Amino acid sequence: MAYQSMNNFYAEQSFTESEELLALLLEEEAVYPWYPPTARDYYEEGDRAFNLDEAYDEAEIEVRANDFFACLDSSFSESESVVAVLLQQFAQAPQDWLEAIANRARELAHLDLTPTDRLVQCVKPLLNQWSEDDLLVFARPVALAMRSQDCTTPQAPRNWEQCSAIEKARYAMNAAQCAFDQIEDN
Repeated sequence: MAYQSMNNFYAEQSFTESEELLALLLEEEAVYPWYPPTARDYYEEGDRAFNLDEAYDEAEIEVRANDFFACLDSSFSESESVVAVLLQQFAQAPQDWLEAIANRARELAHLDLTPTDRLVQCVKPLLNQWSEDDLLVFARPVALAMRSQDCTTPQAPRNWEQCSAIEKARYAMNAAQCAFDQIEDN
């Protein structure tokens, strides 16, 4: 009985919160102007509300903009160079796999993860048919290999479509390790 009354309490509370949220949303006259002639006025009013020239002087805006674009350039060039290395060393794998591995490795490189967890998280979206425990089995020998070794390509698959799921998993792990090595070197 007590469980049912608590359940009703939470249901009523969430219902009243939903009603309040709906009332707040309906209170707004126009969240976004859909009619093009009024859209210009809407954006001009927003621009008047925030004036970048008043917030920063011209020299500071230029410095901050240059820093921002330099950061963007380095992010994209880093990713492109990692993809280029992967395409060169792991050419048998599909290009979209290698690009996904490079992008995911860039996202995970600076997180505080163990080397095996980094590899698993990097290839998990591509190998979603495997459990994380299974992927850890494939990741351990790659992550714990001698650090002095360069990116080593596993036994080159004959044809990607003819590879077994195990061969693809091993190949993806090695490609991910190579991507992390490239990111750390840059």
